[in-house]
Formats: sequence, structure tokens, C-alpha cells
Amino acid sequence: MDWLLTKPVVSAAIAGATKPLHLADAGAALGLDLSEEEVRRLEDPYTIQAAYWW
Repeated sequence: MDWLLTKPVVSAAIAGATKPLHLADAGAALGLDLSEEEVRRLEDPYTIQAAYWW
């Protein structure tokens, strides 16, 4: 969640929780602080795509 909160274009996270434990884990992630290196490692595999829905 920490990574998600650093992205200005994200207005809402889509949670796909199917069990109460999933929500507890997502809530616990709010307490994480990712380093710049960790953020870079998360983002490296992704290619930004142009917004095509508006």
C-alpha cells in the first residue's frame, strides 16, 4: 500500500479480498515504509501504458 500511496494518478485501490484475513494483511501494509530501492525494484518490471479510456 505504501507504494500505491506514492502514485498521484491512483485515486482508489481495488481490493480483491475474499477473506477477512486479506483485509487484515492489507491494513497491516499501511504501516510499511518502502525505501527508494524497494520502490525501484517494484516498478522495474512494469511498462507505463497510455490511458486509453478517456
